[in-house]
Amino acid sequence: MINLYTQNDLDYTKNGTAVLQPTECTVSEQAGGSYELSLRHPLDPRGVWKLIQPGDIIKVPVPVATIESAISGENVDIYRVTTSGAAIRAKPSAPTRITYQAWYASVYVPSGEKVTFENQNYQSILSLYDQAGLIPPPQYPTGWKEIPNYTSGSPALTNPAVGDELYLVSVYNAYWYYVQDHKGVQGYIQKSYVEYVRTEQVEEIPERTVSEQLFRVYEIDVETKPRMLQLRARQVSYDLAGNLVKDCAITAAEPAVAFARLRAALLFETDSTIATNLDETAGKFSGDFSWKNPINALLDPDGGLVSYFKAKLIRDNWDIFLNKNTDTDRGVRLRYGADLRGVTWKRTSDRLINRVMPEAQKANGEALHLPEVWIDSPIRETYPVINTEHLKINGKVGGDDGDGGTWTEETLLEHMREQSERRFSVDNADKVSVELSVDFTLLGDTQEYRQYAGLQKLFLYDQVSVIDPVAGIDARIQVASYEWDAIRQRYSKMTLASVFDYGGRDVSTYNLRPACVNYDKLSSEAISRIKAEIS
Repeated sequence: MINLYTQNDLDYTKNGTAVLQPTECTVSEQAGGSYELSLRHPLDPRGVWKLIQPGDIIKVPVPVATIESAISGENVDIYRVTTSGAAIRAKPSAPTRITYQAWYASVYVPSGEKVTFENQNYQSILSLYDQAGLIPPPQYPTGWKEIPNYTSGSPALTNPAVGDELYLVSVYNAYWYYVQDHKGVQGYIQKSYVEYVRTEQVEEIPERTVSEQLFRVYEIDVETKPRMLQLRARQVSYDLAGNLVKDCAITAAEPAVAFARLRAALLFETDSTIATNLDETAGKFSGDFSWKNPINALLDPDGGLVSYFKAKLIRDNWDIFLNKNTDTDRGVRLRYGADLRGVTWKRTSDRLINRVMPEAQKANGEALHLPEVWIDSPIRETYPVINTEHLKINGKVGGDDGDGGTWTEETLLEHMREQSERRFSVDNADKVSVELSVDFTLLGDTQEYRQYAGLQKLFLYDQVSVIDPVAGIDARIQVASYEWDAIRQRYSKMTLASVFDYGGRDVSTYNLRPACVNYDKLSSEAISRIKAEIS
C-alpha cells in the first residue's frame, strides 16, 4: 500500500489521508547519495490527486537494511533509565562539575582569578582594587566573565528518557555500561542512571527486510492533456538539511565522537538519531562543519563523514546510521558478458592509484614528507604507468594526535605510512574498477535474465563477485545504486561498483542550502488554481 499523509498527520502507522493508486512509483537510492521518490498518479474522478500538496508525506514499501545488532538472538540483561539527564555517550566520559573557591569580598583580586558564586564560575578579566573587589561578579560584568561550570566530557549519542529500557552489551568498568537502545544505538552510560529490570532472550533480528519509508513531497507537476500528476519527494532524513551546524571544528576524532559532536552542534534539537558502530580502526577525522547544514556534513563526497570513514549509510525514516561497510555476500556470481540487451559492463583504470606521496606538517607549518618520499602499491609492477596520489594527512608535529598525546615527527611519519598503505589494503585504489549496470525492464523475461535474477535478492552495499577470465578479473563489487518499483515490489534498475569510487552519485542532494526543505516549485495557490481549472 502507498499512503498519503498531510502535514497535519503525525501518526504514520495508520492509513493517513488517502491510499494512493499510482500508475508508476519508483524509489531510487545511491550509496552515500540521494534517496528519492518519483510518482505518477492519474487525475482520478474521486479527486484523490487534489489532496496531494508539497510538504506532504508519502509512505512507500522499499528494501532497507536492518541495523546490525550486538545482542540479536542473545540472552540479554535489560536495564531501565531511572534518572533524567541520562545520556548514551561515544566514550565513557561524562561532564563533571568544576568548582573554585567561593567568591569573597576582598580589596584586591588579581587578574585571572577564578571563583564560584551562586553555582556559576567566573574569572576576573583585570586586576580589581578597592571597592571593585567587594562587588559580586554578576553585578560587575566589566570586571568578570562567566566561565564553564562543567568539563566537556564525551558528547551524547542520544538522550534516553526516564523509563526507557536499554540492552546491556557489556560491563565496561565499575562506573560505566556499554549498552544498546531499541533503535540500535550503541554507546556508554553511567551505571548510576540505570537499574536492572530482567533478563530475556532477544528475538533474532532478520538480516534484511522490506519496510515502509516516508518521503516528503517537494515538487508537483500537473499534466492536463494526459490527466496525470507527477511528483518528486525526498526521504524524510533530508528534513535534517533545514537545520544548521553551529561552531563545529573537529580535531582527530574517532567516528562515534565525530558524529556525536556534529549532532550536539545542531542549531536546534532534533529527534533524529545520528549514530554509528564504527570504531577507531576506521580512522580519525579532522575538519570544520561550522555553519553548514548537517546533510552536507554527512554526505559531501569531498569531505563529509560518510565518505571519509567509508561508512555504510542506512536511512530509516528520520534516523541515520553510519555503520561498518561489512562484507555481505549472498552468493551471487556474475561472469562478464557482451552484447546483452539491458546490461552494460564497464572496466576502467582511470581512477587507479599505485603510488601515494603523503604530506603532513612540521612544527613550523612547513610540509612534512616521508624520508622515502612515497609508498608503492604491492602490485605496482603489474602496471606499465605510475599513477601518483598526493595524500594530505591531518597532523602536525607537536599537535594533538587524538589519543590524548601529541604528534612527534617519528609517530606522525608512521601514521603517514599507515594511511598511505590503507589506500591499497582498504580502499583498493590500485585495482581496476568494474562497474555493471542492469536494466531489468530491458532484460525482460529472456534467457540472459536468469544470470542476473539473483540481483533481485540483494540490498544496497551487498557484495557481488564478478569474473572475467579473458581479462583476468575476479573482482568483488557492491550494489551502489538502485531503482525500486514499489508497485511490483522488485528492482527495475541496479548499478554495481566500488561504492566509494562510484562516479554516478548524484551530488546535488548533499549540497542543499540551509532551510532547503521548501515547497515552492509550485505555490499552493497555483496548484489549487490548476486543480480548479481541470475539475
